[in-house]
Amino acid sequence: AVQFRFRRFPKSIFRYLAKLCADGGNEAIHRCFSIARMYGSTHVLREKISIEGFMKEDLENWKRATGKEPESHAMRFSFWKAKPGTVEGLHLDGDNLDAKLDRLDLIGYMIIEKVGVQRDDDRFRWIVYEAVLDGGEFQRGIVPRQTTFLFSVGVNGKRRKITGRLYCQQNGVTTVCAHVAIRTILTALLPDGDVSYRQITDYANESSDGLLNMKKGMTSLQLEHVFKKFGFIVQSWGIPEERMANEERNIPVYHCVYSAVESGGGCLLGFFVTRKDEKKPKNSGSKTATKTPQHIIPLFGHTFNKHIWVNDASDCYFSAESPHDIAAFTSDNWVSTFQGHDDNIGPNIYIPRFFIEKSEVSTVFSIIPVKKEHAVAQGYYNGVDVERVAPIWLINYVGVRV
Repeated sequence: AVQFRFRRFPKSIFRYLAKLCADGGNEAIHRCFSIARMYGSTHVLREKISIEGFMKEDLENWKRATGKEPESHAMRFSFWKAKPGTVEGLHLDGDNLDAKLDRLDLIGYMIIEKVGVQRDDDRFRWIVYEAVLDGGEFQRGIVPRQTTFLFSVGVNGKRRKITGRLYCQQNGVTTVCAHVAIRTILTALLPDGDVSYRQITDYANESSDGLLNMKKGMTSLQLEHVFKKFGFIVQSWGIPEERMANEERNIPVYHCVYSAVESGGGCLLGFFVTRKDEKKPKNSGSKTATKTPQHIIPLFGHTFNKHIWVNDASDCYFSAESPHDIAAFTSDNWVSTFQGHDDNIGPNIYIPRFFIEKSEVSTVFSIIPVKKEHAVAQGYYNGVDVERVAPIWLINYVGVRV
């Protein structure tokens, strides 16, 4: 780090970011600050850091694609929470930054970088290269495979650690939403803890669908091939339906999402985006709504509500079966929300269970959280397969109605 600015958490996030970012910062940047505030952040450390490693590689790709010179530095914000009894005694003046940080608890960090809006556009914008936010209400859910991230901070470069799930944003030129979704999932599965966007693109280009078209996004076959090259088994559920068994087509989307999340591998949820068609139809003064599969997000956690009324009420009031029959309810009946990231909106989002409608979903990619050779040898099954087989087994062999 080459420059520090330590201060109390800003009263107005909008004013603070408006001074730092010419575009005022995007929605995801604002959300990271808002989450830090909700988690109790009392101080912010802003650093001007040099661009190295995978970030440097990514910007080199961006330079080759656009012909523009990227920024040589990025900004990193770390969010800190004062320990009980230390707020009043923590003075902002003085050079002993490391001593101040030792008296605070780290609750997250965010690195933002400056990139071009589009290939043929001279304007620039700020995006989140990566962020990890820990603590608060998000951790009250069930989020398997939390990853510990280490980074050097302060004058003496003391290594600090934070645990959570990595969030990142596409730049729209050399990375698309599938890149960042894959990166979020793989950082929790790979031993090295991170992955190169260039490597993801190279693997996607090797698929039977040919070279990756950044304007159209990554295809299902390209995405599956990327995970295969990294050594993981992926099962897709959704469109095209001809690739599914008949039984799979009747499985509700949230069953597939829940089983993937609960396994620890997580899933990628692709869905249709409704937009207004710019072309007005003849004899009509209104615009028409069109749907195209344009976005995909990673989901990796869920929240339970143990007070859900539905399951007991279904058996008590609305079941036509005999009260002496044995019944089973799948545990996803108690799920309130699914947890994940959206690179357009921000990290640590909650999606209500029944918000996901099959008609809106383009595909669900379920990842088995062990290497392919171990999965085959140890008899791991994908959650979608289990959802199809388990009810049949319970009915035929145990006599349980599902």
